[in-house]
Amino acid sequence: MPQNVVEINKIKILFAKKEEVIKQISKLLSSSNTRPCQVVTLNSLIYLQTKFDYTIFKAVKDAALVLPDSLGIIMVGFLLTGKKFSRITGVDVVCDIFKLAHKKGYKLFLLGSRQQVVEKVKLFITKRYSVEVVGVHHGYFDPDDESIIERINIAEPDILLVGLPAEPPFRIFYKKNNNIPIQEKWVYKNLAKLKTKLVIGIGGSFDVLSGELSRAPKFFQILGLEWYYRFLQQPWRIIRLIKLPLAMMFLIIDVITQKFCFHKK
Repeated sequence: MPQNVVEINKIKILFAKKEEVIKQISKLLSSSNTRPCQVVTLNSLIYLQTKFDYTIFKAVKDAALVLPDSLGIIMVGFLLTGKKFSRITGVDVVCDIFKLAHKKGYKLFLLGSRQQVVEKVKLFITKRYSVEVVGVHHGYFDPDDESIIERINIAEPDILLVGLPAEPPFRIFYKKNNNIPIQEKWVYKNLAKLKTKLVIGIGGSFDVLSGELSRAPKFFQILGLEWYYRFLQQPWRIIRLIKLPLAMMFLIIDVITQKFCFHKK
């Protein structure tokens, strides 16, 4: 295992600078794999989901690349190695992917959020990065709807960006339709059917890229408080934030168990 890859609960996380991350993504895109590669931007709440949903656990464990996208995951790296690492957020990595796509001529498909949001992101990408976006689709569809897969495959993108919820919503917000796709779960279940080279889950990054939400100032980013800045813009996220202590509890238990109770292979 490379020195900058840390394993916890059988999940291998790459702790590296953005330049190294993009180098790894470039390798995945140029590989001869017949099956698309899944990239996970792992935060504490996604980690929490791996404890309750085996498919999500398999998705993260089997992913070609797992990146640390929260302060909790960074803490794991520090506690297990004693080294300080930086977060690799979905927004940061996709902006570098846009530059890579422009350089190599890769085509993109955007899946997730509201239709008007992904349309705005498409316009932003084509204008600012001169990258071809071959299709967009909102994230409000039935997880078993095969027509979404067909639409993506017909467009033949090299990279599929997926911005879906990382966890099931509370029914109070989705009274009419609670059967919505969950990001890592949907990608993992459909990976073999997708005709693309790379699939990366980017959570709510479409909202930031479209300008619907403003990104946290550097001060908040440095302190790892982007979640709080987003909460100020979307107070309904308090429902998600109350789960963070539980997520941190599982992370700490797993770190202690791995570091002091089991021998590393």
